[in-house]
Amino acid sequence: MLAAGACDIVDGMRVPLGWVKRLIHDEERRDVLALLTPEVARGQGMVIRLAVAGATAMILAAAGTVAFFSLVGLMAAIAIMYFLATQVLGIKVNVDPTALYQQMQRQAAAAASSYGPN
Repeated sequence: MLAAGACDIVDGMRVPLGWVKRLIHDEERRDVLALLTPEVARGQGMVIRLAVAGATAMILAAAGTVAFFSLVGLMAAIAIMYFLATQVLGIKVNVDPTALYQQMQRQAAAAASSYGPN
């Protein structure tokens, strides 16, 4: 039994795996297939090229998933360290940007006065 999206309906009849035919014969979609197919498999048959392109897409998806969960883990680790530093150790974190802005304004005024009038 084919999946629900695996068939196309043409003239009232079901065409199994019609999306594969569109992928092979459409110029824009053929570029996507060529992008996901390494140089080694370019001279092979269409079935091998589709299999290699599918495997490449799956590997890219798996790498993206690993990268996403690594980012989530890093953010969780930073949040845990912040919680431990502020709640358990009692360190006060003052995030007041006015001191930074005042220092930048003093440096900018000193730099502008050293250049003279425009």
